[in-house]
Amino acid sequence: MIFICTTYHNLIDLGFKIIGALGAIGTFCAFIYLIKGHKSTQKQINSLTKIVDRLTDMSAIFGSQLKLSVSPDLYKSGGSSTASKEFHIEIKNRGEKAVIQKIINNSDEVKIRPVTLPQDLEKGENIKINGYKTGTQPVQNCTIDIDIIYEDKLKNKYSSKIQGIGIDVRIVEIKEL
Repeated sequence: MIFICTTYHNLIDLGFKIIGALGAIGTFCAFIYLIKGHKSTQKQINSLTKIVDRLTDMSAIFGSQLKLSVSPDLYKSGGSSTASKEFHIEIKNRGEKAVIQKIINNSDEVKIRPVTLPQDLEKGENIKINGYKTGTQPVQNCTIDIDIIYEDKLKNKYSSKIQGIGIDVRIVEIKEL
């Protein structure tokens, strides 16, 4: 009878060892399954990341194209001076609509006559900046330094800097604000 009990305990012990071994194999298989699933998930994440990067690039390109499609393009189209005292500078828009917000005089040698602002400047239209000298030298020898602040249709702000001597001026810088 002792032999039967010992065998019985051995069988139970063997059964538990077999169940433990099967559990270990099951855990190993589950781990392998998770790793494979993780690799598949990582591939999907990498693929989605590439798509997001492409969409970001396309968005930047579209934004640049949109900005160019509504961008004003101001340039000096003429100028004159009268009796060595006054000057007139004509700025024309060959781009899309601009709304002139400010005209800022940065020179002590000339004054600018007031202009009603804001002022719409459609494509092909111009604005005249009129001014006069403040000192004794002729206007043809005066330093002119003017900033024109304007917006496009999308409310992007720009500054065009006009510099030169007398009416021999040009737009030397255009920047987005």
